[in-house]
Amino acid sequence: RAVLGIDDVVTNLVKGSVVKLAIAADFRQTGFRCSACGAVLTYAFNGCPYCGQLLEEEPYLGDLVVQEAVRQGALVEVVRHSHPLLQKAGGIAALLRHA
Repeated sequence: RAVLGIDDVVTNLVKGSVVKLAIAADFRQTGFRCSACGAVLTYAFNGCPYCGQLLEEEPYLGDLVVQEAVRQGALVEVVRHSHPLLQKAGGIAALLRHA
């Protein structure tokens, strides 16, 4: 199974389900990271939805997603000339270990 787009990729990364991450070399998006538990988020909340602590804005969400994928042992492919489907998905997609 695969997911397309930053929201679904981050959701599955939090679950530890990502086996392979494909990200366009020119991927640019801001996001948020929990200052306490390190959760990576695409949207700001009043606090971390996992531990309630403060969120910090991160200008390079793609870097955080790649770092977390590597930390979890997922393969990461940075795509220089992205496929139209990857472009349509906002430049990021993932293959999942759980169906």
